[in-house]
Amino acid sequence: MKTTSLIEPLEARIAPATLAFINPTTATYSDVDGDLVTVKFSKGILSAGNLADVLITAPAGPLGGEQLQKIDLTIIGLAASPDGTAIAITAKPQNIASVLRGDGLANVGHIDGTGHDLGAVKIVGDLGQIDAGDATTTTAALKSLNALSIGQLGTTTQAGGDLHSEIKGALGSLTVGGNVKGAFIDVTPLVDGKIGSITIGGSVVGAMADNTGRISASGSIGKVKVGGNIEGGGGFASGRINAGGALGSVTIGGSLLGGTNVNSGSLVSGDAMGAVKIGGNIQGGSSTSAGAIGSNTTIASVTVGGSLIGGAGASSGGILASLALGPVKIGGDVRGGSQSGAGRIISPNSTIASVTIGGSLIGGSATDTGIIESVGALGAVKIGGDVRGGSISGTAFTQHTGYIHGARIVSVFIGGSLIAGTDTSSSSLVTSAAIVADDDIGSVTVLGSLVGNRTGDAVDVTISARGQNGVSAASKTDVAIGKITIGGRVEFATILAGYDVLLVAQNADAQVGTVTVGGDWISSHLIAGVQANTGGFGDRDDSRITGGKDNVATSKIASLIIKGSALGTLDSIDTALFGIEAQQLGKITIGGTAVALVPGVSNDLFAARRVLGAALGTGDIDGFDFHAIEVI
Repeated sequence: MKTTSLIEPLEARIAPATLAFINPTTATYSDVDGDLVTVKFSKGILSAGNLADVLITAPAGPLGGEQLQKIDLTIIGLAASPDGTAIAITAKPQNIASVLRGDGLANVGHIDGTGHDLGAVKIVGDLGQIDAGDATTTTAALKSLNALSIGQLGTTTQAGGDLHSEIKGALGSLTVGGNVKGAFIDVTPLVDGKIGSITIGGSVVGAMADNTGRISASGSIGKVKVGGNIEGGGGFASGRINAGGALGSVTIGGSLLGGTNVNSGSLVSGDAMGAVKIGGNIQGGSSTSAGAIGSNTTIASVTVGGSLIGGAGASSGGILASLALGPVKIGGDVRGGSQSGAGRIISPNSTIASVTIGGSLIGGSATDTGIIESVGALGAVKIGGDVRGGSISGTAFTQHTGYIHGARIVSVFIGGSLIAGTDTSSSSLVTSAAIVADDDIGSVTVLGSLVGNRTGDAVDVTISARGQNGVSAASKTDVAIGKITIGGRVEFATILAGYDVLLVAQNADAQVGTVTVGGDWISSHLIAGVQANTGGFGDRDDSRITGGKDNVATSKIASLIIKGSALGTLDSIDTALFGIEAQQLGKITIGGTAVALVPGVSNDLFAARRVLGAALGTGDIDGFDFHAIEVI
C-alpha cells in the first residue's frame, strides 16, 4: 500500500491515465465528455518522457476525462525541432460502459509555438489562444489555422491563459466554422504581418474588454468572408477586422453592428479595400466610429442589403474612403444619428463614383448626419424614397442633415420628396434637406415635391451650385445647374446658382438650365448670379454678384415652367418677398401662360416690379410681390 500510494501520484504527474503516447508524432487522451482525442504532429517531437510537458491536460469531466489546456512547443527536450510542424486535433466518440460518449469535438485552451514557425493547424473544436512565429518574420509564422470556433468557450479551457493570439509573421489562412468570440488574433509586424484569407462561418463578436472579437493584421489581409455578423462590444476596437495595409474583398452575410466603445463593430484598412458586401445593416453604436467601414485610401465598392443607420456615437454608422469611394448601394435607408457624422457616406479627400439608396436619406439631430459627401466629384445619386432634413430643438447650431454634397454632382434622382426639418431651437438649423456643389450640378429630378418648413424658425429646402470650374471666354457659358425637374410643388425652397457650399455669393456668371415644376411654386426663390443686399431676394436693391468668378458669361435662367400657380406667402402679415432673378430670363410659363419678357439682357429690370400674378391678370395673392427680374 505504501509503494502504491507513492507510485500513483507520480504516474498522475508524469502521465495522466487518459493521456497516451502512441509514437513520436501521435498522442491520444479521453476528453471531458468521452471522446477519444488524437493529437498528431507532422514531425516526431514527442517521446514518452516529454509527453506530459508537451500536452498539458487536467481532469475536467465526470467520466474521468481530461481537458487539453495547452500544447507547449517551447519546452527544452523535444524529440525534434517543432519548426514547421503541422498539428491536427480530431475527436471520435467512444463506447464507454456500453454507452456512446462524446460529441466528436475537442477543445484546446492554448497552443504555444512562441519562437517557432508552424505549419497547418487544424482543430475540430474550440481554440482559446495560439502563439507562433520566430524572429525571421519574412517567413510565414503559421501556414494556416482551422478551428470550429475561437474564444467561444472563453478561458474555461485554459489554466491562467487569455484569448490573445500573437502571430509574429504571416498567417496563410484563417478558417473558423463558427464564431470568433471575445478572442484577439493579432498578426504582426508591419508589412510582414499578413493574413492570406479569412473565412468565418459564424460571427465575429466583441466583448467588454478592449480588442476582443478582433482580427488584426499590421500588413495586408486577403479575401474575407463572414457568414454572420461583425458585432462590437463594450471594449475599444472590439468586434473588428482591420488591416494596416490593403484589405481584399469582404462579404458579411449578416450585419456590421457597432458597440458601446470607440471603433467597435468596424471594418478598416490602411490601404485599398476591395468590394464590400453586407447582407444586413450597418448599425452605428453609442461611441465614436462604432459600426463603420473605413479606408485610408480607396474602397472599390460597398453594397448593403439593409440600411445604413447612424448611432449615438460621433461618426458611427458610416462608410468612409479617404481617397476614392467606388459605387455604393444601400437597399434600405441611410439614417443620421444623434452625434456629428453619424449616418454618412463620405470621401473627405476625393471622389464617390455613385450612390444608390433604395429607401430614404434621413438627417439626424446633429451636424453631418444622414449625408452623402464627396470633396471631389460625386457621380449619379439615386434615392428611391425621400431626402429628409433633420430637426432640432436644443441650443446647438446644426447643419448638413439630409444633405448631398460634391465638388461637382453628375445627377440627383429622388423618387420621393426633398423635405426640410423643423427648427424649434434657440440656435440655427442650416442646410436641412439640401443638394449643394462646390462647382456644378448636372441635373436634379424629384418626383415628389420640395417642401421647406415654417414650424418654428424658417428652414428652406436648398439646391445650390457655384458654377463650373474653369470657363472659356469663347463659350460664354457657366452652367451651375443644368436641369431641375420637380414632379410636385415647390414650397419654401431656395435654388441658388453662383453660391458656394456656405451659401455665400461667389459667381456673377452662374447659369441655370430648364426648371420644370409639376405643381405650384410657393414662397420660393430661383436665383442665378444675383445677390440680395440689405434685404432678402425680391426687393429693390438686389444686384449682380460683385466680382464674377470668371466674368466671361451672362447669368441666366434658360426657362421656368410652373404647371400650377406662382404664389407668395398666404399669411397677410408676412412681408417676405420672393424672386426669380438673373441677368437674363429666357422663358417663364405659369399655369400654361407665358409671362411676357423683353428680349435681351437686363431689359426686364427690377424697377419695372414685374409681378407674376399681375402679368397673368390675377393680382397678387396676399398684397406682397413675387418678382421676375433681370439685374444690371
